[in-house]
Amino acid sequence: MSGRNGWEEWSDAGLVRVSRPVLLSTALLLVLLTGCLMVVLSQVDLDAWLFGPDLALKVGGTSLTLGQFRQLKDSAPPTTRSLGNAEFAAELVETLLLAEAGRQLRLDREEEFIRLREAFDQAVRPTSEILTGSVPPVAPATFTGSGQALPPGSRITGAPLAGAGPATPAADLVRAWFLIEALARMTRTRVADAAVHSVPANPEPAVAPDLAESATPARLHLQTIVVGDEETAREVLAGATAGIPFPVLNASYSRSLYAAVGGDLGWKTAADLPAGVFETLAKLPVGSMTAAYTDAEGVHLLRIKARPAADPLGAARRAAAQAREETRRQAVQRFLQTMRTTMPWWVHPSLARPTTAAATEWTTAATTAPATAAMTATATEWTNGAATEGGFPAMGPKSRP
Repeated sequence: MSGRNGWEEWSDAGLVRVSRPVLLSTALLLVLLTGCLMVVLSQVDLDAWLFGPDLALKVGGTSLTLGQFRQLKDSAPPTTRSLGNAEFAAELVETLLLAEAGRQLRLDREEEFIRLREAFDQAVRPTSEILTGSVPPVAPATFTGSGQALPPGSRITGAPLAGAGPATPAADLVRAWFLIEALARMTRTRVADAAVHSVPANPEPAVAPDLAESATPARLHLQTIVVGDEETAREVLAGATAGIPFPVLNASYSRSLYAAVGGDLGWKTAADLPAGVFETLAKLPVGSMTAAYTDAEGVHLLRIKARPAADPLGAARRAAAQAREETRRQAVQRFLQTMRTTMPWWVHPSLARPTTAAATEWTTAATTAPATAAMTATATEWTNGAATEGGFPAMGPKSRP
Protein backbone atom coordinates (compact mmCIF):
# COMPACT_ATOMS: atom_id res chain seq x y z
CA MET A 1 0.00 0.00 0.00
CA SER A 2 1.44 3.33 -1.07
CA GLY A 3 1.79 6.21 1.35
CA ARG A 4 -0.85 8.22 -0.41
CA ASN A 5 -3.36 5.41 -0.30
CA GLY A 6 -2.65 4.88 3.41
CA TRP A 7 -3.24 8.55 4.19
CA GLU A 8 -6.52 8.47 2.28
CA GLU A 9 -7.63 5.45 4.31
CA TRP A 10 -6.78 7.26 7.63
CA SER A 11 -8.68 10.32 6.45
CA ASP A 12 -11.68 8.26 5.44
CA ALA A 13 -11.70 6.66 8.93
CA GLY A 14 -11.71 10.07 10.63
CA LEU A 15 -8.30 9.55 12.27
CA VAL A 16 -5.27 11.84 12.33
CA ARG A 17 -1.77 10.53 12.04
CA VAL A 18 0.67 11.90 14.65
CA SER A 19 4.40 11.49 14.45
CA ARG A 20 6.24 9.76 17.28
CA PRO A 21 8.15 12.93 18.43
CA VAL A 22 4.88 14.85 18.73
CA LEU A 23 3.32 12.01 20.75
CA LEU A 24 6.28 11.82 23.14
CA SER A 25 6.35 15.59 23.53
CA THR A 26 2.65 15.63 24.41
CA ALA A 27 3.10 12.91 27.01
CA LEU A 28 6.07 14.72 28.56
CA LEU A 29 4.10 17.95 28.70
CA LEU A 30 1.25 16.20 30.51
CA VAL A 31 3.70 14.73 33.04
CA LEU A 32 5.22 18.15 33.68
CA LEU A 33 1.81 19.76 34.10
CA THR A 34 0.75 17.03 36.52
CA GLY A 35 3.94 17.49 38.56
CA CYS A 36 3.47 21.26 38.72
CA LEU A 37 -0.13 20.80 39.81
CA MET A 38 0.91 18.38 42.56
CA VAL A 39 3.54 20.84 43.82
CA VAL A 40 1.01 23.67 43.87
CA LEU A 41 -1.58 21.58 45.70
CA SER A 42 0.99 20.40 48.24
CA GLN A 43 1.58 24.03 49.20
CA VAL A 44 -2.12 24.87 49.51
CA ASP A 45 -4.00 24.25 52.75
CA LEU A 46 -7.33 22.95 51.45
CA ASP A 47 -9.03 23.38 54.84
CA ALA A 48 -8.07 27.05 55.01
CA TRP A 49 -8.96 27.54 51.36
CA LEU A 50 -12.32 25.77 51.34
CA PHE A 51 -13.46 26.29 54.94
CA GLY A 52 -11.40 29.34 55.97
CA PRO A 53 -14.20 31.41 57.55
CA ASP A 54 -15.61 28.35 59.36
CA LEU A 55 -12.28 26.81 60.47
CA ALA A 56 -11.67 27.15 64.23
CA LEU A 57 -8.25 25.51 64.56
CA LYS A 58 -5.98 23.02 62.89
CA VAL A 59 -3.08 20.98 64.29
CA GLY A 60 -1.12 18.79 61.92
CA GLY A 61 -3.72 17.13 59.72
CA THR A 62 -6.66 17.44 62.16
CA SER A 63 -9.01 20.39 61.94
CA LEU A 64 -12.05 21.63 63.86
CA THR A 65 -14.77 23.88 62.53
CA LEU A 66 -16.31 26.64 64.63
CA GLY A 67 -19.46 24.55 64.97
CA GLN A 68 -17.50 21.58 66.27
CA PHE A 69 -15.61 23.88 68.61
CA ARG A 70 -18.90 25.06 70.12
CA GLN A 71 -20.19 21.48 70.41
CA LEU A 72 -17.08 20.36 72.26
CA LYS A 73 -17.26 23.27 74.67
CA ASP A 74 -20.97 22.77 75.32
CA SER A 75 -20.39 19.08 76.12
CA ALA A 76 -17.41 19.77 78.41
CA PRO A 77 -17.62 19.67 82.24
CA PRO A 78 -18.83 22.87 83.97
CA THR A 79 -15.32 23.91 85.01
CA THR A 80 -14.12 23.68 81.41
CA ARG A 81 -17.21 25.45 80.03
CA SER A 82 -16.42 28.38 82.32
CA LEU A 83 -13.17 28.99 80.41
CA GLY A 84 -13.04 31.70 77.80
CA ASN A 85 -12.92 30.73 74.14
CA ALA A 86 -9.20 31.55 73.89
CA GLU A 87 -8.33 29.45 76.94
CA PHE A 88 -10.46 26.55 75.71
CA ALA A 89 -8.86 26.76 72.26
CA ALA A 90 -5.42 26.63 73.89
CA GLU A 91 -6.44 23.44 75.74
CA LEU A 92 -7.66 21.89 72.47
CA VAL A 93 -4.43 22.78 70.69
CA GLU A 94 -2.39 21.19 73.48
CA THR A 95 -4.47 18.01 73.32
CA LEU A 96 -4.21 17.82 69.52
CA LEU A 97 -0.44 18.37 69.64
CA LEU A 98 -0.07 15.43 72.02
CA ALA A 99 -2.41 13.28 69.91
CA GLU A 100 -0.53 14.06 66.69
CA ALA A 101 2.74 13.20 68.43
CA GLY A 102 1.15 9.96 69.60
CA ARG A 103 0.35 9.07 66.00
CA GLN A 104 3.95 9.74 65.02
CA LEU A 105 4.99 7.39 67.83
CA ARG A 106 2.44 4.83 66.55
CA LEU A 107 0.74 4.68 69.93
CA ASP A 108 -2.57 4.30 68.11
CA ARG A 109 -1.47 0.78 67.16
CA GLU A 110 -0.82 -0.35 70.70
CA GLU A 111 -3.11 -2.80 72.43
CA GLU A 112 -4.16 -0.29 75.10
CA PHE A 113 -5.51 2.16 72.52
CA ILE A 114 -7.25 -0.57 70.52
CA ARG A 115 -8.98 -1.82 73.68
CA LEU A 116 -10.16 1.71 74.49
CA ARG A 117 -11.58 2.15 71.01
CA GLU A 118 -13.36 -1.19 71.06
CA ALA A 119 -14.75 -0.54 74.55
CA PHE A 120 -16.12 2.83 73.43
CA ASP A 121 -17.71 1.36 70.31
CA GLN A 122 -19.24 -1.43 72.37
CA ALA A 123 -20.67 1.05 74.88
CA VAL A 124 -22.39 3.25 72.28
CA ARG A 125 -23.94 0.47 70.19
CA PRO A 126 -27.72 0.17 70.49
CA THR A 127 -28.76 -2.76 72.67
CA SER A 128 -31.00 -4.21 69.93
CA GLU A 129 -28.11 -4.34 67.50
CA ILE A 130 -25.89 -6.05 70.06
CA LEU A 131 -28.55 -8.70 70.80
CA THR A 132 -29.28 -9.43 67.15
CA GLY A 133 -25.66 -9.32 66.13
CA SER A 134 -26.42 -6.92 63.28
CA VAL A 135 -23.44 -4.72 64.07
CA PRO A 136 -20.23 -5.96 62.45
CA PRO A 137 -17.15 -6.28 64.65
CA VAL A 138 -14.95 -3.22 64.99
CA ALA A 139 -12.42 -3.00 62.23
CA PRO A 140 -8.88 -3.66 63.41
CA ALA A 141 -7.67 -0.45 61.77
CA THR A 142 -6.12 2.13 64.03
CA PHE A 143 -7.20 5.70 64.66
CA THR A 144 -5.72 7.08 61.47
CA GLY A 145 -5.43 3.82 59.56
CA SER A 146 -1.79 4.54 58.68
CA GLY A 147 -0.05 5.58 61.87
CA GLN A 148 0.90 8.88 60.22
CA ALA A 149 -0.46 12.39 60.55
CA LEU A 150 -3.72 13.00 58.73
CA PRO A 151 -3.23 14.52 55.29
CA PRO A 152 -4.21 18.16 54.73
CA GLY A 153 -7.95 18.52 54.29
CA SER A 154 -8.92 15.74 56.73
CA ARG A 155 -11.80 16.62 59.03
CA ILE A 156 -12.18 15.45 62.58
CA THR A 157 -15.35 13.65 61.50
CA GLY A 158 -13.61 11.86 58.62
CA ALA A 159 -11.23 8.92 58.55
CA PRO A 160 -10.94 8.31 62.34
CA LEU A 161 -14.58 7.24 62.43
CA ALA A 162 -14.39 4.29 60.09
CA GLY A 163 -15.91 1.10 61.43
CA ALA A 164 -18.15 2.81 63.98
CA GLY A 165 -21.43 1.91 62.31
CA PRO A 166 -24.30 4.37 61.73
CA ALA A 167 -23.89 7.52 63.79
CA THR A 168 -24.97 11.13 63.81
CA PRO A 169 -22.41 13.91 63.25
CA ALA A 170 -22.57 14.74 66.97
CA ALA A 171 -21.87 11.11 67.88
CA ASP A 172 -19.01 11.02 65.39
CA LEU A 173 -17.52 14.11 66.98
CA VAL A 174 -17.79 12.63 70.48
CA ARG A 175 -16.13 9.40 69.36
CA ALA A 176 -13.35 11.19 67.51
CA TRP A 177 -12.58 13.47 70.44
CA PHE A 178 -12.67 10.56 72.90
CA LEU A 179 -10.00 8.80 70.85
CA ILE A 180 -7.96 11.99 70.48
CA GLU A 181 -7.98 12.57 74.25
CA ALA A 182 -7.06 8.92 74.88
CA LEU A 183 -4.13 9.18 72.48
CA ALA A 184 -3.01 12.49 74.02
CA ARG A 185 -3.18 10.98 77.51
CA MET A 186 -1.05 8.02 76.41
CA THR A 187 1.51 10.37 74.86
CA ARG A 188 1.67 12.52 78.00
CA THR A 189 2.20 9.44 80.17
CA ARG A 190 4.86 8.02 77.85
CA VAL A 191 6.84 11.28 77.81
CA ALA A 192 6.58 11.75 81.59
CA ASP A 193 7.62 8.15 82.29
CA ALA A 194 10.59 8.45 79.95
CA ALA A 195 11.75 11.58 81.79
CA VAL A 196 11.54 9.87 85.20
CA HIS A 197 13.30 6.71 83.97
CA SER A 198 16.12 8.77 82.48
CA VAL A 199 16.98 10.21 85.91
CA PRO A 200 19.33 7.85 87.81
CA ALA A 201 17.85 6.49 91.01
CA ASN A 202 19.57 7.96 94.06
CA PRO A 203 19.98 6.06 97.33
CA GLU A 204 17.85 7.00 100.31
CA PRO A 205 19.10 10.45 101.42
CA ALA A 206 20.64 10.80 104.83
CA VAL A 207 18.32 12.55 107.30
CA ALA A 208 19.61 14.95 109.91
CA PRO A 209 18.59 14.15 113.50
CA ASP A 210 16.85 17.50 113.90
CA LEU A 211 14.83 17.19 110.67
CA ALA A 212 11.60 16.59 112.55
CA GLU A 213 12.09 19.77 114.56
CA SER A 214 13.00 21.91 111.54
CA ALA A 215 10.27 20.60 109.24
CA THR A 216 6.86 22.28 109.24
CA PRO A 217 4.33 19.80 110.66
CA ALA A 218 0.94 19.25 109.08
CA ARG A 219 -0.85 19.60 112.45
CA LEU A 220 -0.25 20.63 116.07
CA HIS A 221 -1.86 19.63 119.37
CA LEU A 222 -2.87 22.95 120.96
CA GLN A 223 -4.19 24.32 124.26
CA THR A 224 -5.81 27.72 124.66
CA ILE A 225 -6.42 30.43 127.23
CA VAL A 226 -8.63 33.37 126.28
CA VAL A 227 -8.37 36.63 128.28
CA GLY A 228 -10.08 39.99 127.95
CA ASP A 229 -7.16 42.33 127.24
CA GLU A 230 -3.48 42.45 126.41
CA GLU A 231 -2.41 43.36 129.95
CA THR A 232 -3.97 40.18 131.31
CA ALA A 233 -2.36 38.25 128.45
CA ARG A 234 1.05 39.54 129.49
CA GLU A 235 0.36 38.39 133.08
CA VAL A 236 -0.49 34.88 131.88
CA LEU A 237 2.62 34.70 129.71
CA ALA A 238 4.76 35.92 132.60
CA GLY A 239 3.26 33.24 134.88
CA ALA A 240 3.97 30.55 132.26
CA THR A 241 7.57 31.76 132.00
CA ALA A 242 7.83 31.61 135.80
CA GLY A 243 6.84 27.94 135.72
CA ILE A 244 3.19 28.10 136.80
CA PRO A 245 1.48 24.95 135.43
CA PHE A 246 -0.90 25.46 132.52
CA PRO A 247 -3.91 23.94 134.38
CA VAL A 248 -3.51 26.58 137.09
CA LEU A 249 -3.31 29.42 134.57
CA ASN A 250 -6.30 28.05 132.67
CA ALA A 251 -8.43 27.80 135.81
CA SER A 252 -7.38 31.27 137.00
CA TYR A 253 -7.64 33.35 133.83
CA SER A 254 -9.36 31.65 130.88
CA ARG A 255 -12.80 32.75 129.72
CA SER A 256 -12.80 30.27 126.81
CA LEU A 257 -15.50 27.67 126.30
CA TYR A 258 -12.68 25.12 126.38
CA ALA A 259 -11.65 26.09 129.92
CA ALA A 260 -13.87 23.34 131.34
CA VAL A 261 -11.85 20.70 129.48
CA GLY A 262 -8.48 22.07 130.49
CA GLY A 263 -8.23 24.40 127.48
CA ASP A 264 -7.50 21.46 125.15
CA LEU A 265 -8.22 22.26 121.49
CA GLY A 266 -6.97 18.93 120.13
CA TRP A 267 -5.05 18.55 116.87
CA LYS A 268 -5.36 21.57 114.57
CA THR A 269 -4.16 22.34 111.06
CA ALA A 270 -3.50 25.62 109.26
CA ALA A 271 -7.08 25.60 107.96
CA ASP A 272 -8.44 25.71 111.53
CA LEU A 273 -6.67 28.95 112.47
CA PRO A 274 -6.46 32.51 111.11
CA ALA A 275 -4.02 33.06 108.28
CA GLY A 276 -0.38 32.96 109.34
CA VAL A 277 -1.04 31.75 112.90
CA PHE A 278 -0.24 28.09 112.28
CA GLU A 279 3.03 28.93 110.55
CA THR A 280 4.11 31.00 113.58
CA LEU A 281 3.17 28.24 116.02
CA ALA A 282 4.99 25.62 113.94
CA LYS A 283 8.28 27.38 114.61
CA LEU A 284 7.86 27.16 118.41
CA PRO A 285 9.05 24.21 120.52
CA VAL A 286 6.67 21.96 122.42
CA GLY A 287 5.56 23.55 125.74
CA SER A 288 5.86 27.18 124.62
CA MET A 289 2.91 29.59 124.69
CA THR A 290 2.28 32.81 122.78
CA ALA A 291 -0.41 35.41 122.12
CA ALA A 292 -1.65 34.10 118.77
CA TYR A 293 -4.45 36.46 117.71
CA THR A 294 -7.22 38.76 118.96
CA ASP A 295 -10.90 38.78 118.03
CA ALA A 296 -14.24 39.78 119.53
CA GLU A 297 -13.92 37.08 122.18
CA GLY A 298 -10.58 38.42 123.44
CA VAL A 299 -6.89 37.63 123.23
CA HIS A 300 -6.20 34.00 122.36
CA LEU A 301 -3.13 32.49 123.97
CA LEU A 302 -2.08 29.19 122.41
CA ARG A 303 0.28 26.60 123.83
CA ILE A 304 2.02 23.85 121.86
CA LYS A 305 1.16 20.65 123.72
CA ALA A 306 2.56 18.16 121.17
CA ARG A 307 3.83 17.78 117.62
CA PRO A 308 3.36 14.77 115.31
CA ALA A 309 5.75 11.89 115.80
CA ALA A 310 8.96 12.36 113.83
CA ASP A 311 9.00 10.56 110.45
CA PRO A 312 12.14 11.81 108.70
CA LEU A 313 12.22 8.96 106.17
CA GLY A 314 8.59 9.56 105.27
CA ALA A 315 9.31 13.26 104.74
CA ALA A 316 12.27 12.38 102.52
CA ARG A 317 10.13 10.01 100.45
CA ARG A 318 7.44 12.65 100.06
CA ALA A 319 10.03 15.16 98.91
CA ALA A 320 11.41 12.65 96.40
CA ALA A 321 7.90 11.94 95.11
CA GLN A 322 7.26 15.66 94.67
CA ALA A 323 10.54 16.01 92.79
CA ARG A 324 9.57 13.16 90.46
CA GLU A 325 6.19 14.73 89.74
CA GLU A 326 7.86 18.06 89.00
CA THR A 327 10.25 16.29 86.63
CA ARG A 328 7.31 14.68 84.84
CA ARG A 329 5.46 17.98 84.56
CA GLN A 330 8.48 19.85 83.18
CA ALA A 331 9.19 17.06 80.69
CA VAL A 332 5.65 17.28 79.27
CA GLN A 333 5.90 21.07 79.01
CA ARG A 334 9.24 20.87 77.18
CA PHE A 335 7.82 18.19 74.89
CA LEU A 336 4.83 20.40 74.05
CA GLN A 337 7.11 23.34 73.33
CA THR A 338 9.15 21.14 70.99
CA MET A 339 6.00 19.98 69.21
CA ARG A 340 4.84 23.59 68.77
CA THR A 341 8.08 24.41 66.97
CA THR A 342 8.08 21.31 64.74
CA MET A 343 4.39 20.74 64.01
CA PRO A 344 2.19 23.12 61.97
CA TRP A 345 -0.84 24.52 63.77
CA TRP A 346 -3.31 27.34 63.23
CA VAL A 347 -5.99 29.04 65.35
CA HIS A 348 -8.79 31.30 64.15
CA PRO A 349 -7.97 34.93 65.07
CA SER A 350 -11.20 35.23 67.07
CA LEU A 351 -10.04 32.33 69.29
CA ALA A 352 -6.42 33.43 69.68
CA ARG A 353 -5.18 35.08 72.84
CA PRO A 354 -4.71 38.86 72.45
CA THR A 355 -0.91 38.66 72.87
CA THR A 356 -0.62 36.18 70.00
CA ALA A 357 -3.39 37.36 67.70
CA ALA A 358 -0.78 38.28 65.11
CA ALA A 359 0.79 34.81 65.31
CA THR A 360 -2.09 32.71 64.06
CA GLU A 361 -0.68 32.14 60.60
CA TRP A 362 -0.38 28.48 59.65
CA THR A 363 3.17 27.53 60.59
CA THR A 364 5.18 25.69 57.98
CA ALA A 365 8.02 24.21 60.04
CA ALA A 366 6.75 20.66 59.53
CA THR A 367 5.04 20.80 56.15
CA THR A 368 7.88 19.14 54.26
CA ALA A 369 8.79 15.47 54.35
CA PRO A 370 12.22 16.06 56.00
CA ALA A 371 10.60 18.18 58.73
CA THR A 372 7.94 15.54 59.32
CA ALA A 373 10.65 12.92 59.68
CA ALA A 374 12.49 15.21 62.08
CA MET A 375 9.31 15.63 64.14
CA THR A 376 8.92 11.84 64.33
CA ALA A 377 12.55 11.44 65.36
CA THR A 378 12.18 14.15 67.98
CA ALA A 379 9.12 12.52 69.52
CA THR A 380 10.89 9.15 69.51
CA GLU A 381 13.92 10.62 71.24
CA TRP A 382 11.74 12.09 73.96
CA THR A 383 10.04 8.79 74.70
CA ASN A 384 13.35 6.90 74.57
CA GLY A 385 14.66 8.82 77.55
CA ALA A 386 16.14 11.94 75.95
CA ALA A 387 13.68 14.25 77.70
CA THR A 388 16.18 15.45 80.27
CA GLU A 389 17.18 19.01 81.02
CA GLY A 390 19.57 20.15 78.34
CA GLY A 391 18.74 17.18 76.10
CA PHE A 392 17.63 19.49 73.27
CA PRO A 393 18.93 22.81 71.98
CA ALA A 394 17.20 25.88 73.32
CA MET A 395 14.08 26.76 71.38
CA GLY A 396 13.23 30.32 70.50
CA PRO A 397 9.92 31.88 71.59
CA LYS A 398 7.03 30.20 69.82
CA SER A 399 3.53 31.54 69.48
CA ARG A 400 0.71 29.80 71.32
CA PRO A 401 -2.97 30.44 70.80
